[in-house]
Amino acid sequence: MAAAAGGNLSFASISFFLRLCLSIQGPPGGCRPRMCPERCLGLGKLVRSRQAHRGREPGGGAGPSSLQRRPAPARFAVAFTESMKEVAETQWPHARSKIYVQSQGINQSADNLYIFLLVCGLRQVKDPLYLVDAFSEWHREEPNVYMVIVGPEVDPVFTREVEAKVQRTLGVRLVGEMPQGDLHAALKNCFAVVNSSVSEGMSAAILEAMDLEVPVLARNIPGNAAVVKHEVTGLLFSDPQEFVHLAKRLTRDPALERDLVARGTEYVRACHSWQAERHTYQSLIRTLEGSIQD
Repeated sequence: MAAAAGGNLSFASISFFLRLCLSIQGPPGGCRPRMCPERCLGLGKLVRSRQAHRGREPGGGAGPSSLQRRPAPARFAVAFTESMKEVAETQWPHARSKIYVQSQGINQSADNLYIFLLVCGLRQVKDPLYLVDAFSEWHREEPNVYMVIVGPEVDPVFTREVEAKVQRTLGVRLVGEMPQGDLHAALKNCFAVVNSSVSEGMSAAILEAMDLEVPVLARNIPGNAAVVKHEVTGLLFSDPQEFVHLAKRLTRDPALERDLVARGTEYVRACHSWQAERHTYQSLIRTLEGSIQD
């Protein structure tokens, strides 16, 4: 239910529907329509919670109770469904002419939502804030792009800095550490994986993204350039502005996305087999064991 009292006020939950008891002008004499005890109890709790939230003036002082002030009469009310309108008309028959029906509209398609996932432990060398400002500017232009930072707290002090920055930045979200299965599910369902590290040995997140057929955008540092060949197995950027340019290009060029995914997957499965890694370490251990016996 939604109500407007001369301004652009809209409320998107049934709780606000109950608030109309205080905002729709009653019949002559100021009487309010009767409500059943259960409904009155729920409304009383709602009003008290609103008072607790809204009754403080700047500086911490308590302001006058909202029940002590006569609220401005609502010019109209909007119900999401016919059944909600009928309930409202039963409670406020004097306001029938003010109540309209309009269901909520949705203007968002999951197909047009682009999630860029940055997977890293929260510490300085991973530099998770490197792209935040540039990405937020892009989000202001295109609200369907988001960057989500996922990873465990490694450096507590730096983690607080990241949390504070993300909290006041549009288009960027911070998620804590995930179990591996959940993380892989997130990787599969994101648009691209991002690496913004200052230094890397070899990023497991990049290799896992390639194996899961997800495109990769990585900061152009030696460790990343060793596994990401620009415009072949992924995209390399040297600064935040170049990242945004390449990310925009990727969202608008499905053929590029398909090619990067195909070549990245082919590369990681050919060059980063876990069986080959196991065989190498087993051989090294056998060699070490042999030298000890000698």
